This record gives sequence, C-alpha cells and structure tokens, in this order.
Amino acid sequence: GLMTVDRVGDPLASGGLSLIPRDVARFGQMLLDGGSVGRKQIVPTMFIKDTRIGQPDSVGAFHARVGERLGPNAPYPAQGIYRNQFWVPRQGGRQLLCLGVHGQTIMLDGESQMVAVKLSSWPTPQSPQLFSDGLACLTACAEILSGRSDEVSMLR
Repeated sequence: GLMTVDRVGDPLASGGLSLIPRDVARFGQMLLDGGSVGRKQIVPTMFIKDTRIGQPDSVGAFHARVGERLGPNAPYPAQGIYRNQFWVPRQGGRQLLCLGVHGQTIMLDGESQMVAVKLSSWPTPQSPQLFSDGLACLTACAEILSGRSDEVSMLR
C-alpha cells in the first residue's frame, strides 16, 4: 500500500491511503480473526471488543450518521452502533462494516466467516440507493454462506 504524507512525514487521512483489493481483504481478515495474523496480535483484542460492544454514545453516533448513508426516510436498525470508525449493524453482533466515500465497503461477518471487499466509483460521494443495494447484496452473500439462505429473497 501507499500512504500520502505531509512535508514532515505525517500520514494524511481522508483519501491518503491506497491499497489493492487483496490487501484490503487481508485487513478485513485480520479483524475477523480478532485482530491477529497467525500468532501475532496486530490490533488489541480490547479494541475489537470495544468496537463491537460500544459505549453509551455509540447508538447516538450511529443514528446521527446513518441518514447520510441510507437517506432521511430509510428505516434504521435500532440496535446499530458507530464506534472506532466502524459501523456495527447490531450492537454486540459479529458483523462490522467499514464504509468509505463513493461506495467503498468492507463487510466482516463472523457468522459466515466472510470478508467482502466492494470497490466502487459512484458519481457522488454518497448515494443512499446505491448504498442500500450494495449492502443488501453483501448481506445476502453472508446469509447464504452461513446457511441462513432460507431467510434471503434473491429477488429483493
């Protein structure tokens, strides 16, 4: 990967990191594996736990930001949280989402042991319809892989 840095070498956020899909998937797999790669702990286990469980402000943070993604009239999951730059559709659940601009998405699903990377180039930074469609597709994949496919209507 490549990281854009400023004149003194500090990393620039918000678009300064460039990775190929394989490396993005490896990042997701590391998170799915509890923050470790093999026997080496990369991300502290407590960080992963804190991300999934959240803090008192995590539900409010989710609802404050989810409208940007799904639109003002979409039904929002009541149990969703936003914590440590991750979207957690169900607080305490085993699914994490990393959402980027123009539709970039990583979905981690602990039930199916799935890591999905969706690369996109939407014409606008956010698109509630495209986001909803993409998330429905990734969710259907996770449900099929976990054996919950009877809950999925493939003609949504």
